[in-house]
Amino acid sequence: MKRGITTIALVLALIGPTSCASIVNGSKQKVKLESSPTEADFAIYNKRGEKVAEGQTPSEVKLRRGAGYFKKAQYTVCFEAEDCEPQDVAIEAKASGWYVGNLFFGGLIGLLAVDPATGGMWALAPNTIDANMENQGLLLESAEEPSAGLESTSEAGLSGNGDVGSGQGQE
Repeated sequence: MKRGITTIALVLALIGPTSCASIVNGSKQKVKLESSPTEADFAIYNKRGEKVAEGQTPSEVKLRRGAGYFKKAQYTVCFEAEDCEPQDVAIEAKASGWYVGNLFFGGLIGLLAVDPATGGMWALAPNTIDANMENQGLLLESAEEPSAGLESTSEAGLSGNGDVGSGQGQE
């Protein structure tokens, strides 16, 4: 009886902790997408340029952690909203701490086979993206007081798209 319990404990010790990252993380990760203004359109592209997701903010998407055996996933999230400058944000995969856990628990199968094949060895960052696209390129701050006669940005020669205009209205 004592020998049987020891054998079962030994088998569980060798098999149980294998592929720590795949068990804890899984092969996909949720990424939360938000923006100002809300309801911005987004498209997510993988490193091959293939569109893998699209929608409107706020949203939550599940992205694959890996891009193949021992290959980390990389994504670009492209945000667009009316009257705002488009914004691109990169999502990169980094080694998960749970993957390193395979070293301590003797999970050679997890370390060399399961976690690299499932992508569980990677963690995507950032896992929350808040794209602030409001007033992008329109906000001009200066420590100096505006000169007399320049009452507004339109008088200062700024057009609605944030570009410096012809200078009409300047003294």
